[in-house]
Amino acid sequence: METPFVGRTFCPTCEPEADEIGETLIVRWCADHIPVLAGVADAAVPDARPFLSGSGEADGHDCRAMARLLR
Repeated sequence: METPFVGRTFCPTCEPEADEIGETLIVRWCADHIPVLAGVADAAVPDARPFLSGSGEADGHDCRAMARLLR
């Protein structure tokens, strides 16, 4: 059985006087005050794309070959 939600959501910019100690509050930015996720420092990074190396699969071909070698 799921536990009922006992807190309330609030936007810190819309409700700066909200009592964060006396209430259970969950931050939910309203449409007018959503923080910007990209900044000027992002352009300073030469290549911020993810770099994947190796196998992401635990049961990949290389892992099985290594397990056979160790046995």
